Amino acid sequence: MKRLIKGLFTSAVLWGGLATAGFYLAVARGLITDPLVLRYTAGHPVEYIIVGMFLIGMVALLFKYLGVLRQQRAMSLGPVFPPIRRKRENCGRADEYLETIDRAEQVRGKSLHLDRLRRALLFLKSSRRVEELDTELRLLAEDDEAASERGYGMVRMFIWAIPILGFLGTVVGITMALGNLDLTELESSSQNLASGLNVAFDTTALALTLVFFLYFSLFFVQRVEGRLFARVTRLVDSEMRGRFARIPSENEQNNTRAVRHMLKTLCGAFDKMVQAQIQRWEDALAKAERQTSELTRQGGEQIRQVLQDSFKESVAQHARLMSGAQEKLLTETLTPYIRALKESAEKISALQDQFAEEGALFRDILSATGKISMLEDRLNENLHALSQAGCFSETVNSLAAVIPLLYSRLGAPMPAKPQTPSRLSPLFQSTPAPEPKPVENKPAEEQDDSIRVHPRHSVFGRRASRKGKSA
Repeated sequence: MKRLIKGLFTSAVLWGGLATAGFYLAVARGLITDPLVLRYTAGHPVEYIIVGMFLIGMVALLFKYLGVLRQQRAMSLGPVFPPIRRKRENCGRADEYLETIDRAEQVRGKSLHLDRLRRALLFLKSSRRVEELDTELRLLAEDDEAASERGYGMVRMFIWAIPILGFLGTVVGITMALGNLDLTELESSSQNLASGLNVAFDTTALALTLVFFLYFSLFFVQRVEGRLFARVTRLVDSEMRGRFARIPSENEQNNTRAVRHMLKTLCGAFDKMVQAQIQRWEDALAKAERQTSELTRQGGEQIRQVLQDSFKESVAQHARLMSGAQEKLLTETLTPYIRALKESAEKISALQDQFAEEGALFRDILSATGKISMLEDRLNENLHALSQAGCFSETVNSLAAVIPLLYSRLGAPMPAKPQTPSRLSPLFQSTPAPEPKPVENKPAEEQDDSIRVHPRHSVFGRRASRKGKSA
């Protein structure tokens, strides 16, 4: 009874019919006096039917839109179930979640969200196939969309029927115009023809205009409801997917045990086969290793022998080439240098001999110089003795006469008279000797300084000794 009453209160036909009756009651009572509205809505019975279909369709879309708003208001309250835990729950708790949905319906009322959750939980409770939950949720979403499409069936039928009624009014109007045409009375028949054509065109225009508004209203409501379905699908998926753990059935458990036993037997056999194969491979690899080592040793010996032979041959050839290159180098390049070195060595040897001779000569000169120094010392002693005896002047004159004789014998020119005065220069002058004076008793150092011969005057001795050496 409640469903019947609810169906009556939510019936689009009822409320649409009441709206049509109210509209035409207002027209009959004179509440609507607009001539354009009256012309297009109350000119012919076909127009009454078109207006009635339009109002019923609009009331159906209005109920759909109000239902969508109610669903959106229920969705704004958020999810029903608690957040998903890390550890998945058993399917046996589906009854607890169904009770949660019942309590939520008492607060939120019935909604598409709660209805889809209930159907998903009933599926898990009956089948216990968690792996098929995703498929079931997708099928439930498709079922809801299909049910919503079925709810638009009457509106779609009106969208199709209203233009046809307009065309029907056109046919009726043209028929009325042609039926009232009387060629004998053209004036009266022309008025009937015009009224019939007015009905024809007015019904078509009314039908096209109303179906235009009805179609766009349908598009708007379907778009809003489509967004609602997408939101419900996302919310249900977030609450159901990943919440329950899969529980295998008894048959699945038996199959699992059988498969486990079979896999265990197969693994044992495979393990034995693998061990045997490994042993064969180890033997084969050991044999191959021995053969390889033997072949490697033999090959190494052969390679070593070949390398030794080739190396010896290469070394011998290289030695021959180096010997030829060395001889060629000595012949073409080093021979002039060797010859030059020999000549330089001969010259150096000659220079060494010359240096030796000059060194010997220099030693003789030095020894002669030493002898002359001794002679000078003795001469100074003699002169000192003569000066003490009182006959120094006569002795000096006689020595001065002897010096040219010595130079003439030696064949050396007389030395030039020294420019600087000497301490002995007064002794060699040809002036007559002064009268002897009494000898004063002077110290030995002063007497020696007065009679010592200057070293310049002893050069004749050195030149005479050098001349004798060279002779």
